[in-house]
Amino acid sequence: MKLGRIGVRPAAVDVGYVVEAPDGEVLCGTFRLEGSRTEDEARSFIAGRLHDVHGLRVAWRQVHLLEPAS
Repeated sequence: MKLGRIGVRPAAVDVGYVVEAPDGEVLCGTFRLEGSRTEDEARSFIAGRLHDVHGLRVAWRQVHLLEPAS
């Protein structure tokens, strides 16, 4: 599934996520993604940002996407 509409230049989309940190803490939030991405690309991007911003090492498979808000 692509996050964004087909046939138009994709705008930014807010994507909600939930992830369980290595210490068992559950984190949730929203990232604004530019352009059209697959769910796996979005999950990978969010996992990378969580590492960059919070120092969390989580695999993209641990990131669960919520329904994207437009």
